[in-house]
Amino acid sequence: MKKELRNILFFTILFLLVFASCYTQRRTPALYEMQKNSRSEVIWKFNKLQARDSFSLCNIDGEGVINRFWCTYLPTTEAENNYLGRALVLNIYWEGSETPAVSAPLADFFGQPMKLQAIDNHFFNSSNEFCLFNSLIPMPFRESARIEIVNDTEKEILFWFGTDVEFKKLDDRILYLHTYWHRVHDVPRDTGLIVLPEVRGKGRYLGTHIALKQQEVQEGWPWYIRQVRIFLDQKDEDDKPSLRIGTLDDFVCSGWWSMEKEHRPYASGFTGRPFVQVDTASSLSVAMYRYHVQDPLWFKESVSFEIGPAYGEKTARGDWSTTSFFYLDRPAHSLPAIQDLKTRTKGFK
Repeated sequence: MKKELRNILFFTILFLLVFASCYTQRRTPALYEMQKNSRSEVIWKFNKLQARDSFSLCNIDGEGVINRFWCTYLPTTEAENNYLGRALVLNIYWEGSETPAVSAPLADFFGQPMKLQAIDNHFFNSSNEFCLFNSLIPMPFRESARIEIVNDTEKEILFWFGTDVEFKKLDDRILYLHTYWHRVHDVPRDTGLIVLPEVRGKGRYLGTHIALKQQEVQEGWPWYIRQVRIFLDQKDEDDKPSLRIGTLDDFVCSGWWSMEKEHRPYASGFTGRPFVQVDTASSLSVAMYRYHVQDPLWFKESVSFEIGPAYGEKTARGDWSTTSFFYLDRPAHSLPAIQDLKTRTKGFK
């Protein structure tokens, strides 16, 4: 009997020790709690981006997390500022990979895809419309990280950037940040679009930026009557998505657009439409975002994202630009490279 009690006591203590160890490793430390074997580095530089060239802003060696990335270029006219936001491409490489995991137009990555503007949400903020970009998405790496700007224009550009890096030992389960940007012109009502082609691996789908410009808007403004479908792991025989949202405005936690007397922008930490504009030619421009932070979307085999054809017969053709953010268990993916300058900047200058 004593032996059994000793065994029970032994395994109870062992369980508590293991639990305490796991809790200590997984919990978020307090702001005032000193961290062992961690150090911080802030990189702030000014560069001239040569025309038709790429420039490595920084090469980081070691193990850690990029906690913040800020950048700006010298403002000129509003049209030129918006054009450069689409013309300049942000590339981020992990672990010496030859292909970027993150590749997107600067303005689209930072949540200002239609027009440069002041924004404020969980991951991105800007104090005004003058070419200011700030990201707070944590981006871990094990051995190295490289941040690059590609300038496909014929103009030399003055560029400033800042990066905050915390060097520390990371958990074995860390995932790498990836993006996929794509633009499709002249999408008809009865055609869907691929926001994210199938990506193989384990990870987490983090969020989406969407920019839409729709011409010849009909009564009721039915831009939003398209179904959102996210597939986590393999599609089944019935092609049923893991997440199916009836309409696009529901996906960004809105609704009843047709009943709004005035279409105003709105924004919160995880979802919003920060830009809405109706011009004199009766066309609509709208930018939206949705981040799955408190409602995580995990996948163990694959992930893909589609926006389906529109319901009804009133929806006009549209111009769509989308940016997908996801974490993946590998430093590179096999998605297509970013589209060329002409495709990215059509209608911006």
